[in-house]
Amino acid sequence: MAKQKTEKRTKKGQWFFLIIFVPVVFALILGAVLLSVLGVNVADLGKSMLNEVPGISMEADSTETGAEESAPQASQEELAAKEEEIASLEQQLEAKNTEIQELEQEIETTQVEQQAESSGQEQENSALQETAQVYESMGASAAASILSEMSNEEVVRHLSETGTEMRANILAEMEPQRASVILNSMSE
Repeated sequence: MAKQKTEKRTKKGQWFFLIIFVPVVFALILGAVLLSVLGVNVADLGKSMLNEVPGISMEADSTETGAEESAPQASQEELAAKEEEIASLEQQLEAKNTEIQELEQEIETTQVEQQAESSGQEQENSALQETAQVYESMGASAAASILSEMSNEEVVRHLSETGTEMRANILAEMEPQRASVILNSMSE
């Protein structure tokens, strides 16, 4: 009979442990994990709940004050280190901003120069095209006599804007040696 009572007590103890205690602990752990995932600070929430319990609130306060007394020195050192780091980062930021401004000015200057060069080239090309039209409107012999007064590089630039047939006629009217030099320059 004594064995049956101890077996019943053991069964009741196991039943309590398995049916009530384990699920409650599991639910508490699961709740804490879910709250921390949702952004709730579970540790602070637990401390505030402990402070509401009369007997435990004093113990929690005494442990906090002991930790707070040693914390000011460490926090002041950390604060000084962070301030130095902030000052260093601000200097780096200023240097980078200055470098960015210099590069932006350099880009603007380069763009202005490129625009000036392209507009100058466009004007030169349009002038050459107009001159080529003038050569095509006059005869080949007249154009050849005008071109014979220019340097070979200028003749090549002017002839490159004329049509193939007109170019052939003008070169036929020029001295053969000079015409061959100009043709070689045009083929390069």
